[in-house]
Amino acid sequence: LSLSPSPGLGLSLSLSPSLKPKPEPKLHLVQDLLSILAEAGAEDGDGGEEGICARAVDMFMDVLEESNDGGGALPDLLVQAAAWVLGEYGTWSASRSAHEVMAELAAYAERIRHGGRSARGQNLRMIVTALAKLTATAGGCAGRIRELIEELSLHSDVDVQQRCMEMLVLSQRPGVYVAVMPMDAACEDIEVDESLSFLNDFVEAAARRGMPRYNPPDLDSSKPHDAAAALSSLAFA
Repeated sequence: LSLSPSPGLGLSLSLSPSLKPKPEPKLHLVQDLLSILAEAGAEDGDGGEEGICARAVDMFMDVLEESNDGGGALPDLLVQAAAWVLGEYGTWSASRSAHEVMAELAAYAERIRHGGRSARGQNLRMIVTALAKLTATAGGCAGRIRELIEELSLHSDVDVQQRCMEMLVLSQRPGVYVAVMPMDAACEDIEVDESLSFLNDFVEAAARRGMPRYNPPDLDSSKPHDAAAALSSLAFA
């Protein structure tokens, strides 16, 4: 994986399809790549085949296809970067359909699932999220891909379970699905209501029913902490 200056695009993106054992890609390089693609995606917009995001999709697909076609396992960071890029921009490729992109991601997820390596949990989580994004932008998923999501909804990893269940529920409400997972929203600013004021009505209704209000613990670190008193309040079986 490399980034280098290019007179035409400002940079040149190259991803070696060779699956010979190599060191894990540098984290900072992967982060730089994803940042560049996110910014380029906001500008490309049209998804033209000459766009760097579309080229990145094709290169990551080349690597996934070779790996799925009898190649070795890919480095974790590369899998996670591929999942993010394909989930965000998988529909921008001029040479692959969204369903082809989903099929390759699903095939790699199957390999992780049957590999018995719990350390690859984050790879599986990100692939499921990529499939969820592509389902929203492509208008649905069916066949083996949907079966895979249904099977993974019973996975031992609770995070994987949740992502699959959310995908299955949202797929029953296409309008909500698209609103929750808009296309190319990587650079959108999200306003966070830290006070959670949208829950006020719910809290007040619960209080009127006699439910106790939340009483946060005293987190003032300047006060002395009596460890013995704290331990004495705990019950050990």
